[in-house]
Amino acid sequence: MSKKTLIIIIGVVVAIIVATITTVVIVNNNKKASKTTVAENNIDENNVVIPTDEPSEEPTDEPTTEPSDEPNKQDDLPKVTTQTKYYIKVNTTANTVTVYSKGNSGEYEPTKAMICSTGTVTPRNSTYTIRKKFVDGNTGWRTLFGHGPYKNVYGQYSQWITGDILFHSVPYIKKYDKSSLEWYEYNKLGTTCSQGCIRLKCSDAKWLYDNCPVGTPVEFYDSADPGPLGKPSFQYISENSPNKGWDPTDPDPANPWRNSVSTPVVTPENPTPEVPATNAPTTNTPSTSKDPTPEVPETDTPVTPEIPTPEIPKTPETHTPSTPEVPETGTPSTSEIPTPEETTNPDE
Repeated sequence: MSKKTLIIIIGVVVAIIVATITTVVIVNNNKKASKTTVAENNIDENNVVIPTDEPSEEPTDEPTTEPSDEPNKQDDLPKVTTQTKYYIKVNTTANTVTVYSKGNSGEYEPTKAMICSTGTVTPRNSTYTIRKKFVDGNTGWRTLFGHGPYKNVYGQYSQWITGDILFHSVPYIKKYDKSSLEWYEYNKLGTTCSQGCIRLKCSDAKWLYDNCPVGTPVEFYDSADPGPLGKPSFQYISENSPNKGWDPTDPDPANPWRNSVSTPVVTPENPTPEVPATNAPTTNTPSTSKDPTPEVPETDTPVTPEIPTPEIPKTPETHTPSTPEVPETGTPSTSEIPTPEETTNPDE
């Protein structure tokens, strides 16, 4: 083999090696570029949502809000160029959700108010749309970031808005188990306590899930005013309730609250029933209105001698002499016993 031939062979081998290395580098780069990150929706490892620009099953026009000098003023009804029937506003300060629907005039009007719980990382002063409905388990179950002793918790009727932010029910400890409600978290509705999602009563989460399609605008704003329809109340769950593992508003026929005799207490209405305090002043008023204060001491002195209790015992004393005659018969013992029994029964 000549020297020239050997040089040619070596050149070919080097060229093959370079081409192979180049191909491997290109393939690896393509894999990295095509690999989709799930950072936007990393709530669980299953059912990963990959945002795309493809139209949804129910395509809608892209909503565009008209700018205003006071975008957070609740008096200003949302003005949106869209084909969607509903427009949702989330008040992150008052922890309320107000749903607007198009009236006959084509303008949005407030239709439904809901109590909710938001979090410190819930979006502020921005507008998004509902991007996806989760259909796991027929009631939109979704694995959520856990808290406390639980690595993961689970929500019903879940809808993805943006990033890690979803509409969903108050969390459950076990997936698909509607009797594993975190009742202590349910009792926090109306306060800022979530990790960013918008927690709702089960019935409200279901209503949004059933009525607001993908593409429905969701506006976040801050205001001390809960909204045109106010802040709804909710049913407080007692720690001692045998039904505490269920959301009282869950429409499931197996929900024990539906046939329960005891009804949960409505927290906002608890202070109001304490109005019976008005009875105390009414009893005081007649005493002052009948006799002025100077006359009261004067009536006190005569009253003590005239209506003293000693006069009442005197009458029993006159009867007592007659009763000693009866003890001989044995009747007094029976007559004395029933009287204490009658006094204890009414006390019980």
